[in-house]
Amino acid sequence: MHEAKRYPERPLYRAINKYGPGNFSVTTLEYCDCCEKRESFYIEQYNVFVDGYNATRGGDGKPYIDDTKIISLYKNHSITEIYKITGHSEDAISTILKRNGKKVRHGSKYRGNPVRCKSIKNPDIRKRFKTCADAARWIIKNGYSETKNHRYISADISKAARGLETRKQAFGFYWYFIEKRNKSNN
Repeated sequence: MHEAKRYPERPLYRAINKYGPGNFSVTTLEYCDCCEKRESFYIEQYNVFVDGYNATRGGDGKPYIDDTKIISLYKNHSITEIYKITGHSEDAISTILKRNGKKVRHGSKYRGNPVRCKSIKNPDIRKRFKTCADAARWIIKNGYSETKNHRYISADISKAARGLETRKQAFGFYWYFIEKRNKSNN
């Protein structure tokens, strides 16, 4: 029961902290060699995923995700970097951050990636830029946007390059991110 203090965000430990350890007991249900399968069996039999304290359906080998660790890592790392550090999916990480009131930085996977564009009206006009910010400055310089706010333009270019808001175009151009290559793969 001492785990309740180390992991207060887990459903079981949250309940122990709320109702007190004296209101809980531990009972061995079975001794076996295939614990994962039996764990899933008992979770389903007693319906403790829906009406209990299990955070997963069990037997899946998925570790519990510590929200506080994810939030702490997010201060200095992108979602993709946290995925590489922890092995938890980017979707799970994003869900945890949103659930804890954190603003999720979209596009961090592509931050700093080069971007290319092709004119919608004249396919012969093609450009490549080191970053979305460079592309935004070029858009402003060449009068393709009425606004002069390069951050707004850069964000729109990033959204188009990622295909967000069901589009791949902005400022009269189709936009695409160019994946960075690993130096070890060259």
